[in-house]
Amino acid sequence: YQSANPLITSTKSMEFDGVDNYMEVQDSSDLQLAGQEASFTFWTRLDSLSGGDQKFLAKALTTGVDLSGYQIRTDNDDLIFQFNNGSWRTVTSNSFFTDLNWVNVTVTIDSSYLVKMYKNGIEVFSGNIGYTIPANTGELLFGARTPSNPVNFLNGEMTEVGIYNRALTSLE
Repeated sequence: YQSANPLITSTKSMEFDGVDNYMEVQDSSDLQLAGQEASFTFWTRLDSLSGGDQKFLAKALTTGVDLSGYQIRTDNDDLIFQFNNGSWRTVTSNSFFTDLNWVNVTVTIDSSYLVKMYKNGIEVFSGNIGYTIPANTGELLFGARTPSNPVNFLNGEMTEVGIYNRALTSLE
C-alpha cells in the first residue's frame, strides 16, 4: 500500500508574469523521484498560447552536459514532459491548451515508463518515454527552470499543485 498523500502540495495561487517571477523549493530526496513512478497535477491558466518555452515546474541540478532532472513545460499550446539523463527524453501532447481558461493538468509515469497526460481528468495522451527519471539534487522551481540563473518564465497562473511518488490512476 502506498500513501495517497502527495510529496508536495500547495493550494495557494501562484501568479507568474513571464518575465522574472518564480517559486523555488529546496531539494528534498522525496522530490528527486529517481527510478520511481511519479505523478504531477495542477490547475493552470496561461496568459497566451503563443508564449514559447515556459516552465510549469522544473527540478534540475545544473545546465549543459551535466543536466539531470525533470520538467513539465508548454511550448505555445503543447504540453511537454521531459527529463535529461545525459540526453533529453520527451513526450508531447500537441495542442493541449486550446484557450486561456483554467485547465487541470495531470502527468503520470509508471514503472513501464508509460507517460499519460490528462486534461480536466480525461486522458489525452499516452506514450512510452523509454527510461526512468534520473537522480538529481537541484531545487524544484515553479514558473521557471535553472535555479542558478532562472529562464523560461511562465506567463500565467498555477494552483492546487500535487507531486506524488506513484502513478495516479485515471479515477484519482
